[in-house]
Amino acid sequence: MRLRVALLTAGLALLATASRAQSSGILTDVVSQYENASQSWIEHSADITRNLFASLVALELAVTLVVGLLRFIGGSAGIGKLSSALLQKIMYIGLFWTFLSSFPFWIR
Repeated sequence: MRLRVALLTAGLALLATASRAQSSGILTDVVSQYENASQSWIEHSADITRNLFASLVALELAVTLVVGLLRFIGGSAGIGKLSSALLQKIMYIGLFWTFLSSFPFWIR
């Protein structure tokens, strides 16, 4: 019983403190500081992410082309399978590029 009363008292004290902090504008200042700080790291991380993504896309397409050409030369796959695999890869890459280029919209 004493534990419940103590928890209730602590909860009410926290609630009163939070409402006082909100009315004094402290929380607004914290939010604006976070938004200003996050703007710089979002721009910086977006550049790094785009460069990494472009490198990985080039590697993925190179591997896909080499494997597809080896299968084509070996006779186990025709030009239709090769072009279909490349088209599928390009569609997936476009989808992920869309997610990557619009990630600041989703974060905010």
